[in-house]
Amino acid sequence: MRKNEIKKVLKQEIERHVPEQLDLSKFNLKPSEKPVKAHGFSIQRKFGFALASFMVVFVVIFSFLLQPNQPTNPTQPYTFSGDNQVVSFSAMSTAAILSHTETQNLLTSVSVQRLNTIPTNPVIDHVLPYLELAERFLNDDNGFMIVESESELAEYAYKTEFKTSDLTRSVITYVMHYNMINEEIDGDESSYDIEGILIYGSKTYDVFGSKEFEENEEKYSFKSSIDEQNYVSTSYKEEKDETKFSFKVVVNGKVVEESVIEIETDNNEKEITLEFVDGNNYGTYTFEYEVVDGNSLLAIEFESFIDGIERSGEIEVYVIFDEITQTSSYRLIVDEDDDEDEYEYEVRRENDEDDEEDDEEEDEEDEDEEDTEDDETEDEDEEDDDEEDTNGESEYISLNV
Repeated sequence: MRKNEIKKVLKQEIERHVPEQLDLSKFNLKPSEKPVKAHGFSIQRKFGFALASFMVVFVVIFSFLLQPNQPTNPTQPYTFSGDNQVVSFSAMSTAAILSHTETQNLLTSVSVQRLNTIPTNPVIDHVLPYLELAERFLNDDNGFMIVESESELAEYAYKTEFKTSDLTRSVITYVMHYNMINEEIDGDESSYDIEGILIYGSKTYDVFGSKEFEENEEKYSFKSSIDEQNYVSTSYKEEKDETKFSFKVVVNGKVVEESVIEIETDNNEKEITLEFVDGNNYGTYTFEYEVVDGNSLLAIEFESFIDGIERSGEIEVYVIFDEITQTSSYRLIVDEDDDEDEYEYEVRRENDEDDEEDDEEEDEEDEDEEDTEDDETEDEDEEDDDEEDTNGESEYISLNV
């Protein structure tokens, strides 16, 4: 039972048992000269009975709330099943944020604006880098599907392939080739460093990771980078009462945002709480996966203080597919508490399959160009051979005349 429902029940019980006060002046009563003996159901007794009834109702409701099968706080920290789950989430999350940052910088550099005609607002700007992360982690109840094997690349010893899905139920695959160095094992405790590459759609990032023990606690760190000046790093410390990842986004050598993601389960459903700090701006977003009328979506509750303005409300995020352009985008429906009307945004969505298809088309075009060039070269060679043969025949005939 929620707090609002409890308050409503208590208010109804109080109003039902406490009598209304009477205006005695309306009855022209004269004070009695005889001492008054308390008998019958006096006002004081009625009030006492009402108070007793209220206490009984309160005790019953409170006892109901404290029953073992109805916990007051069902939210629990999310638990990863092992090192490979932690590393996989670290790789997926840093790559997703870095990919968004890289794309936004590219769009800005060529002056390409978002698809919507309404100017964006800071609430949207701060949530966009984490949509892909939330989309690909929350809707999969079983976590990542992970396959570990030997790397087919000569410079790396190990390969880890992990898969997840997005809101459209499309399978997203990440492949990491890496070497483990400085590995140490002490009983049940192990520490190591990772160096390698992460292949994500058509993009390849350098990755660095480590696991170490700090004051008897396991600590993981991971970084996906384009170069030394552009990267996203994360750290995770395993604790019993919380599962938190700290992120840092660096663009052109400058830290542009720091954030913390806490992962919890509520009634066996995962939720992500994002807390970010960007200069004097800060905010909290809580992501949940929902299905409404057969449509998968991300439901987000937010509270923020950005550019001196406090905002709070809800955002619903859908994936929209355009049959004509064969591309997908995010549609965000924003409902701010202080605004009567909802408003919408539509923003570009990363699509690995499109990138791969583009690459394949480019490769095919290159191959076609190469084939054309080869054909032209062969034709030229044949023409040269014909000329040589003709010249040879002429010379031979002239010699035999």
